[in-house]
Amino acid sequence: MRTPLIAMLIAAEVFLAGLMIYAIKGGHAGWVSPSDAGFPLQQASFKASPIAPMAAGLSPTVSIDDANSHVTVGVSTDGLVHVEDLTSASGVIWGSATIAPLRVERTAGGVSITRPGNSSLTMSIGDLNQAIRVDLPAGSHVAIGHSSGADVTGIAGGVEVTSQDGRVTLQGLRGDVTAHSDDGRIEAQDITGGRVALSTDDGRLRLSNIAATSLDASTDDGSIEAERIAISGSGSHAVVHTGDGSITAVLQPGSNATVVASTDDGSITIDGNTSSGDSNAEQTVKVGDGSAQMRVSSDDGSIHLTTNGAQ
Repeated sequence: MRTPLIAMLIAAEVFLAGLMIYAIKGGHAGWVSPSDAGFPLQQASFKASPIAPMAAGLSPTVSIDDANSHVTVGVSTDGLVHVEDLTSASGVIWGSATIAPLRVERTAGGVSITRPGNSSLTMSIGDLNQAIRVDLPAGSHVAIGHSSGADVTGIAGGVEVTSQDGRVTLQGLRGDVTAHSDDGRIEAQDITGGRVALSTDDGRLRLSNIAATSLDASTDDGSIEAERIAISGSGSHAVVHTGDGSITAVLQPGSNATVVASTDDGSITIDGNTSSGDSNAEQTVKVGDGSAQMRVSSDDGSIHLTTNGAQ
């Protein structure tokens, strides 16, 4: 058993050291270099140039679009928009090395931040970091169209985030907030807005201290923890749903809502009282005056609800 293993390790070392490719040319077998086979080796080194701060008013709309980068957004201390391209690469590249610099442009309503072209590395032996840092006035509206995850803190003009691959964290936000991840968890804390919509195709949701007229929180696959959720008033609504996972929801004291909890497979516990674990279970509870509407549901998982004032 040791001989095949040793042979495999030697083969791997040879590949990494020389990146030799076995090819068949004209019916004859032979060893050729990666460059001869159409995969040129390149020594790559990339470090972005500094970007000058930009004045765009106290409430600009700042759009960010870079599917390959993790985006971090915070509040600037001088009222200007600061953009830092943290992308760096150092090592050997097999194939194309096409990291384009960020394009930062003043627009009529604010600032546009994009990375043009297909800025990615086919293969890298070394270090690769793709990230953007943006600090801007607290009153800004932020729209992240493409990213590999995002962290947004302290923005009061509304936030829209889309992540193709990576987690999203939101903290201390005001205004309407929309966030979606194709693959990654979403964590949201201290958010006050008219409409808050959080969704992920694959990942858990963690919500804490959320007050909204309209709350929609859903995941296709993952658990949900929602603490200190405030929902009150006629016309207000909240929907918390998972396709596969458990839900723990705790309402803020003083909430006024009619809550419907349902699961296709699992138990329902409301203020410590647990129902049987029958399929298609549903319970309704009135909190305060019951004026708002809230639905908590799981296709496959148990529900634990704390109302802090059920009647």
